[in-house]
Amino acid sequence: MRITIAALFAAAFGIVTPAPGDEKKAEAKGTLMLDGKNYNLANALAYETTMFDKKWTVIYLSEKPLDTSKLKASFKKKGTDEDFFAVAPHVKLMFDDQGKLFQLALYAAGSNVILQGDPNIKAEATLRDGAAKGMAKTIKPDKDYTFEVTFDVKLIKP
Repeated sequence: MRITIAALFAAAFGIVTPAPGDEKKAEAKGTLMLDGKNYNLANALAYETTMFDKKWTVIYLSEKPLDTSKLKASFKKKGTDEDFFAVAPHVKLMFDDQGKLFQLALYAAGSNVILQGDPNIKAEATLRDGAAKGMAKTIKPDKDYTFEVTFDVKLIKP
């Protein structure tokens, strides 16, 4: 059995990857424009967390793969993702157990936008069998930001 350099790198830096043949690869694609700069979002990370005594499904779509070691450390210390913040450009979606969008966060190059209940955002997710599949987008472009993403990703257990 051969161990690849990528597998050694992933193990050394705590990057979560499925075992070969265990799961299909996460599918993520989309774009984010924030403060006039465009980002290609081709990576996804999804997990469940608790906030306000409720379970939420969190999905990050990012420009680069996210290092999950800080996410794992936050869950180990606090039982939630409270201390985890992705520094790569990303769209963060938080869905309730029915797949309804609760909160949206956009981040890139120090700019941060957090939205709840914005009528200019369309989002939907199907949450089933430990996976999330869906989409989110701005209906009309905003002068400061616009995005459109799709995802089909298995939830990790941090």
